[in-house]
Amino acid sequence: VAVAYAKEDAIFARVLFYIQWARSCRLGETIGMYFLEDLPRQTYADFVLAFASVYTGIHLDRTMHATADRELEIRQQELATQIVAKGFMIKDRDGYKIPPKPLQDKFVEIYDLLKVSHRDRKRTNGGDISIDEEATENLIFLMNKATGHDFKDILEILDLIDEYRDITKQRNTYLKNFSKAFDCADNRLRYRFKGYGAGTGRTSSSDPNLQNLPRSGSVRNVIRASKGHILGLCDYSNAEMRTLSQIHIDEGRNSILAQRYQADPNFDPHLFVSAQFCGVTYEQAIEYYGDKKHPLYKDLKEKRNLAKVLNFGL
Repeated sequence: VAVAYAKEDAIFARVLFYIQWARSCRLGETIGMYFLEDLPRQTYADFVLAFASVYTGIHLDRTMHATADRELEIRQQELATQIVAKGFMIKDRDGYKIPPKPLQDKFVEIYDLLKVSHRDRKRTNGGDISIDEEATENLIFLMNKATGHDFKDILEILDLIDEYRDITKQRNTYLKNFSKAFDCADNRLRYRFKGYGAGTGRTSSSDPNLQNLPRSGSVRNVIRASKGHILGLCDYSNAEMRTLSQIHIDEGRNSILAQRYQADPNFDPHLFVSAQFCGVTYEQAIEYYGDKKHPLYKDLKEKRNLAKVLNFGL
């Protein structure tokens, strides 16, 4: 099976490479520039990752897996008990469930109180009020921004439900799939790496998805380096923003962002915007953001995450 997967991905990467190369040559003849000179190396890297994902896999620690699952199970039980006591969850022979009606009624009550138009109330395909994660997050945002109303009780309930859903996802989507590794003698998890699997053109993976692991340590701590090896963590710095800047240059346009990158290869556009939110200079932001004990560190970090939404949106 591993060989079949690797072969399939390699063939796809090879075909895609020649298609992209032909397009690049046609475009190069028109504008006098060639963009894909580095593509063979990139394509080879995708092939290596695809092959490694199904042949080598990743090493998981059985003890850490059991510990993580147990800790999450205890917290999940605590949350369920609290939510049941508040009337928004029931328990039957199949386990705990969140019946939609009580929560839907509460959502409608708050929508009416905040005068949210019917058009802006997210609904299910069947036309009912949606209570999924996205709808819940949107409602929490509206309540936090509203004035003149006391939403303390419902906010507490939604926070409990949100955490319960998150833990359920960690256990069912990740830890449950991770347990497949322990059927193998080497305790390694094989998965599918897709070099061109996402609609946006980004890489992705499945069975399970290892590119969107929860930020909390419970799941990530299960992934361990095998004996005699270490785990390395690396990430592109502002990859999308740098690409956008380069495209402007390649197409003959002026780019202030590109000028900033050329003047300072470590320029951080998200921190630059965050500094303006916090009322400090970019130079001060760099200093404060490098000191986790600084009073403005947490505010800068929060505003930097918001700045990403602004920068990517524009």
